[in-house]
Amino acid sequence: MAFLDADEDGLYVHYMTPRKGRLPAESFDLSLPYMGGVRAMVELVAERTPQGRWRPLFACIPAEDNQSIPDSIRLALAEDLSALMWYILPARERGRTVRPVVTSWELGNMNVVACLDDRYGLPHLSFALQVARMEGPSDSPADSHDAARRICPWPDPETWEFCRNMLRTVPIGQRPVLLYWSPPEDWFRRQDVLRDIDEQIGKDTRRGHAHRDRLRAALMSFAYSRYIRRIRTMRMCFQLAGVEAKTVIVDVEATARRIRELGLDPRRQESWTATACVSGDMPAAVLTEHTAHTQTAPTGEPAAFIALYSHIPGIAPLDAASAVVATPGKPHVVLTAWLNPGVDIGEALDRATDLLLQECARRGVRTILTTREPQPVEICADCGSLMAVAPDHWVTPGELPVGQGPHSGAAPH
Repeated sequence: MAFLDADEDGLYVHYMTPRKGRLPAESFDLSLPYMGGVRAMVELVAERTPQGRWRPLFACIPAEDNQSIPDSIRLALAEDLSALMWYILPARERGRTVRPVVTSWELGNMNVVACLDDRYGLPHLSFALQVARMEGPSDSPADSHDAARRICPWPDPETWEFCRNMLRTVPIGQRPVLLYWSPPEDWFRRQDVLRDIDEQIGKDTRRGHAHRDRLRAALMSFAYSRYIRRIRTMRMCFQLAGVEAKTVIVDVEATARRIRELGLDPRRQESWTATACVSGDMPAAVLTEHTAHTQTAPTGEPAAFIALYSHIPGIAPLDAASAVVATPGKPHVVLTAWLNPGVDIGEALDRATDLLLQECARRGVRTILTTREPQPVEICADCGSLMAVAPDHWVTPGELPVGQGPHSGAAPH
């Protein structure tokens, strides 16, 4: 079982004890996308056995290479790394059977592969087959395991254990399990969420308003990304267990009123879970709107820029599609269509695109630019809304992202 350690040089995740005899060891430098727009540098050290197999000894998150990442996020990454299994494969062994792949790196003639452990009960398949499935939709119907992995390729271990314990100890009736969801601008009105972020900021020893503002934005981006990941983990767990679950929208203001009426502590997560006021089932996509705080380049006529968002770009599926609408003489507006994690990604994305196009048409938009490169879910510290990306110049119309399949598990480059 892996364990964590730390010194002034960084955080360490120890997997195996070196064998006696000083086997040859090698380090692999990996760039790993993570939640909240973080891209971490990770060093994996492994030793090579006389039979040519590699044994992962430890992973290091070097402090010097990850100075911009808050300490609490680095610790969360280390805990996630401790639950992974590693393979180092020569290029000729792409057909080798491995555990469920989270992501991989092609380094020269070697493939470094990060995989889930066996707690999820998922089948071991060839590395080449898993990469092919992750890089594009399969022509054959997905089995139950593959469908569940498309919901959440990198589940949250703590949430998984919570759900498994719930399935063992709590009688599940005929009604579906409810998975509570709120858009970020509502979710960040919860006092328990704000308290956790304030406590993390209070532990930071660095001074200055600018640093605190950046730290708050980073922590909020990470918190909401983790919230999405936990919902997806729950959905995945219940689906694999054959238990019906559905995502519902929580009315945060109504829930806050109920908490006050019952005299509960709004700073405790349990208060919000026990009193959640559901406003309805979450459809395939939910449209929200807010005014952008910053202005992009002016445009001669109404224009929009559509981008796709994921809580871990390049590994996790899409979570939202957003359009920044620029109208001359008016503040820019951000339209965000959040995807229901329990709905097929193609169906949810098609619905999100329809919602954005309908709203753009209503605003007289004719010029639409897009990017297919998924963006990270990052949150504005001032209003709690998605920080949508937009171009510096509004020029050539682009291709709309209609019907794009899940973008999950692609190897980072």
